Amino acid sequence: MKKPIVYILTEIAIIVFLPAFILFTTGLLNITAIKMDRPDTLSDYPQQPKLIKDFDISRIMSSKIKVYIADEDKTVDIDFEKYIKGVVAAEMPLYFDLEALKAQAIAARTYTICKLSAYYDGDNQTHKDGARICTDYRHCQAWRDPDSIVKAFGEGEKEKAEGYVAKLNQAVDETARVIITYEGNPINALYHSNSGGWTENSEDVWPGYVEPYLRSVPSFGEEDNSEFCKIQYFTTEEFVQKFKAHSEDFSGEPESVFQSIVVLDRTPSGRINTIKIADKTYPGTDVRTILDVLSTNLIFRQNDDGRIEVISFGYGHGVGMSQYGAASMAKKGQTCEQILKYYYTNILLSYYNI
Repeated sequence: MKKPIVYILTEIAIIVFLPAFILFTTGLLNITAIKMDRPDTLSDYPQQPKLIKDFDISRIMSSKIKVYIADEDKTVDIDFEKYIKGVVAAEMPLYFDLEALKAQAIAARTYTICKLSAYYDGDNQTHKDGARICTDYRHCQAWRDPDSIVKAFGEGEKEKAEGYVAKLNQAVDETARVIITYEGNPINALYHSNSGGWTENSEDVWPGYVEPYLRSVPSFGEEDNSEFCKIQYFTTEEFVQKFKAHSEDFSGEPESVFQSIVVLDRTPSGRINTIKIADKTYPGTDVRTILDVLSTNLIFRQNDDGRIEVISFGYGHGVGMSQYGAASMAKKGQTCEQILKYYYTNILLSYYNI
């Protein structure tokens, strides 16, 4: 039976907001203001970043890189920082405050350096014509040509578009050559749209992959995002068909499949770790893919008309920086460094001279 909206809101509060409130009020959430001034020499930082094997980070930042344009099936050479501008423009709304865009630029630059150097994903991720970076967000990062932004807005909004481009250029230019490091190494700077209230530990999404800087933290101010909470509906026949398409031997039947849903355990952030449906047990990540929902933080209900209601919180894997959380922090006056040091635990920002 479909419950009144007050019950849904109460459940949301318990799963998403109460843990964050407890953590905040017990003093564990402590964001310290730290001004990011790029030093004249790299050694002015308290920790000297290491080179990645024989990969010359400073040289790469000053050169063109090969980028596979996925929707055009071609590889082009793009100036490194122009590529970063295109990533920020595609990955984060340009109406966000400047400090959020700066945080995105630094995260994108760090992620790009690691992709180009094969630091985290090995040497088997090359695209067409030797490109190690593509424009498919499902594999690398989304990208749009920053030169196309003004034209896309049209003449009527040209002034607004030019303002966005100016802010984009400022965000990237003012953080140029800055990347995120942990113990002297560039980090795997993962990010996502919004966390649904809590980010996720890396190993709770990818079993066995433990990064000390990718720790779960409460993420505030994401509620205004339209994808913070989303409800999707499935007839029981549609629900069963999706699981049968994934596993031919799935034994669930439309008349009983909802009653067979049992969440076995959740991660500390509230996302489904494992779930049993009919006679099969699935990781939450598999269920997200099978049902094509936005996250693994899910609640299942059945309506009076028999349809299964799937309520999801957040959008994305939940690891690393929440983009809408970053926007909220920036709106409240937090700097890009504060944002990054909050979402990535115990990291430093490192500047590479030419």
